[in-house]
Amino acid sequence: MNFKIRTKIVLIALVSLLLAIGINATISSYIITREYSDALQSQALVIGQGLELQLDRLLKYGIFLDEVVGFEKQCQEIVNEYKDTSYAMVVDTEGKILFHNDPSQRGQRLADPVLLEAAKGTVAQVLEVYPRPGEGYFDVTIPIRDSRDRHVAAVKVGLPTRLVAQRTQALLLSSGATALVSLGLAVILLLVMLPPGSPVRWRSCWPSFKRSDKRERQAPGGSRFVPGMKSGNWLLLSMAWQNRFAS
Repeated sequence: MNFKIRTKIVLIALVSLLLAIGINATISSYIITREYSDALQSQALVIGQGLELQLDRLLKYGIFLDEVVGFEKQCQEIVNEYKDTSYAMVVDTEGKILFHNDPSQRGQRLADPVLLEAAKGTVAQVLEVYPRPGEGYFDVTIPIRDSRDRHVAAVKVGLPTRLVAQRTQALLLSSGATALVSLGLAVILLLVMLPPGSPVRWRSCWPSFKRSDKRERQAPGGSRFVPGMKSGNWLLLSMAWQNRFAS
């Protein structure tokens, strides 16, 4: 019977801990995904603003956009400096690629209608796009204006969305390993605190005396006494009672 009670206690504690770990993992995954997505979008925006600033300096000198040469180098430097960056490019308002970190992409046109619409926009935008199944990007589009304040192009920078899943998975694995170690220690501690013979034997605290076959009688005043015991033995009985609780 003691073994069954011990097993039930351990199982209840184990299930409770596993449930708490599962709830914590779910909440943590949601928070990490949201926070890291926001962080990546902010990072892409900062990178795009840096590239936009370099091109804006050239245009402010009165140089026309089609006269700019070699800006692919700046796009390549962006990708090399920020390792997580998938692409950096400059496109005109019609979606034609003017400069790209991959020179072979120059002259191509944006095929994704969402990206094309963003290139025509006059305000900075951060989009989450999936040009192909399983391939997603946080795409930042920043409009470019020439010296006459005309919207002539846009800078585009992209960071892969898979970074969020990778970071979330890494953090969850780390926290999951810590939680499992804590769970194992808790179970071990519980087993140590509840050895096989540990449950209290509730009837063992009663004084052991030879029971009379006669039924107990109610004494005046509501007290109970055992027939056959002398009144002088109640002191010994009380002392035995206290000794058993003390042990």
